[in-house]
Amino acid sequence: MTDLRHLRRPASLALAATAVLLAAAACSSNTSSGTASSANGPVTISINCAPPASSPVQHAEWNADVAAFEKANPNITINSIYTSPCEVPATFTAMLDAGTEPNVFYTYFTDKNQVLDAGQAADITQYVSTKTVPNLKDIAPTAMAAVTAGTTVYGLTW
Repeated sequence: MTDLRHLRRPASLALAATAVLLAAAACSSNTSSGTASSANGPVTISINCAPPASSPVQHAEWNADVAAFEKANPNITINSIYTSPCEVPATFTAMLDAGTEPNVFYTYFTDKNQVLDAGQAADITQYVSTKTVPNLKDIAPTAMAAVTAGTTVYGLTW
């Protein structure tokens, strides 16, 4: 078994950054799979690919990170979706087409056009900066290309 403890901090930062970015995006738009009552009201964000209970260490770390994030952001609730495997291509496509994909979802870099064509990507460009994502400049340009179209940012690499 691989020791994944070295990924906890990047994963928790990705969770926190993504949740904050999507909470901001959810407050400014109406999405089919998320809820937002107002910019100052409660927001629930669904996130898939949370580590299942069959991976107890990662599962516990995920839950601790979510609890810490929710404590620091009391108006944001994280709805963790524990699935394995994270993406089954046929199910992913069906959920995209139906507009039922979670707010934060794992996707292969080759799926960017499918996600954009389905209209299931939120423009988070205005929320992505070195202040909100401290290691933004450390992300390889080719990795960022997988989550951008032109100058519009639709996601963060993990």
